[in-house]
Amino acid sequence: MDLPFSSFELTFILIAFFVLTLFILASVCIQPQPDHPEAMKLKKKNLRLVNKLETISTQLFCVIYCVTL
Repeated sequence: MDLPFSSFELTFILIAFFVLTLFILASVCIQPQPDHPEAMKLKKKNLRLVNKLETISTQLFCVIYCVTL
């Protein structure tokens, strides 16, 4: 009975699974560093700016759409 993969292909498959396993273990084991309070303030400020820009762009789209009708 023939194997579906040659030994050369099987080697690369095993290496790929090994590397994938290492990445999965690293993502599970490494704890993210807590953010600094200054960074949190900047994130909140940026989020508010993004929300304002989304609102403005939505309103502008509605105006342009209504004008073209």
